Amino acid sequence: MPVLKRAGFFSFSYFSIFENMIGTLSRIWILGFLVIFSCSQEEKNDIDFAFQLETISFELGSSAFSSQTSFFLNVDYERNVLLVLNPYLYSIDTLDFNTSSYKLGNEIDRDGPSAIIGINSFLNYYDSIAFYMGSNSFYIDSKSEGLSSKKFSQVEGVEGSLQRITQGSEFGNCLRCADNEQVLLFNSIEKQGDYYFLQAEKLGQINDELIDFGLSGEFASNKIEFAISAKNKVVKGPVSYIQKIGNRYLVSWDFQSSIQFLNFSGENELAIAFNSDFFPNRKGFSPRDQRITDHQDFTAKSTEWNNDVSFGPIYRVPESENYFRLVKGKTSHRSKLDGGIFIVIFDSEFNFLAEKLINADTPEMGLEYFVLKSGIYIKRVTDSEDLLRYYRLIF
Repeated sequence: MPVLKRAGFFSFSYFSIFENMIGTLSRIWILGFLVIFSCSQEEKNDIDFAFQLETISFELGSSAFSSQTSFFLNVDYERNVLLVLNPYLYSIDTLDFNTSSYKLGNEIDRDGPSAIIGINSFLNYYDSIAFYMGSNSFYIDSKSEGLSSKKFSQVEGVEGSLQRITQGSEFGNCLRCADNEQVLLFNSIEKQGDYYFLQAEKLGQINDELIDFGLSGEFASNKIEFAISAKNKVVKGPVSYIQKIGNRYLVSWDFQSSIQFLNFSGENELAIAFNSDFFPNRKGFSPRDQRITDHQDFTAKSTEWNNDVSFGPIYRVPESENYFRLVKGKTSHRSKLDGGIFIVIFDSEFNFLAEKLINADTPEMGLEYFVLKSGIYIKRVTDSEDLLRYYRLIF
């Protein structure tokens, strides 16, 4: 895809019309007006662009998992392949987007000395090492050193016991979702306000490489919770998408359009805010201003939060310097998506370039998306459990 450039706006045609009609002071005033007007328009004039949607289908056959459920996946960007964690057969299966073929993988051992249990995600580095992760423990399968396991609660240098936060959202559940990876996110069980993050490939050195998350306060300010008893409570928290881009970490959220950049020490260095002509820049419901009175109230406020605008993770457009994200407009019901699905495009410095509604003529478009070298793929809703479909977005 070619690099999109923001279109500037400046015209002297209006000035020439008035030049022979008004005096010197009037000409100066009009010229000043045009300069001011052109600058404000440059901030709001985005680029219109056309796009096409193709459908790619996979017959799941005897795979034992349903296309109507959300499952964990990683992309093999260069090979145009998805690696899927089959939750029923406990295998890592393959979806090949070059041939539209599905291949059942080998089951992960659940018994004996090589057993791997309680996992909900994985990352593999092919011939060298693979990581299998749950919320409380992880496994390292090294070609040179074999299989080992460790509990996150055993990590040193953290006050309290560490647990990993699953970063899946309505926009998908993956760690390697494009040509780079999401960063792993953790928090302390005893000190719920303390958050940490770690690059996935450094999981084997977690004691030394864990970084304090400089935006921990965002979680406390934007979560809904209700205490069932003195020891039990239900919590619905925001989703954070973190990835390493160049010499800094990009942080985006599901509840707001703003993004932040952290340095390698986890400190906040820069924040960028965005406004849209189609949707608000954050959810209208603010948990910090609400008091949950009972479980019914918790459910009602959770529904309000779910139905409001939501922002997906930011990925690089394949074969381009630009980046993009999907945004879900406010809906009447979480499953209807009648508030629209939008694509927002940024340049290489994360300046806003364009935004567009993409599901006006495609009511079967879902929210889960990822990127392969061959394109941007968005899951398509289907009534068949044995048929998995994706839209390929081309622009």
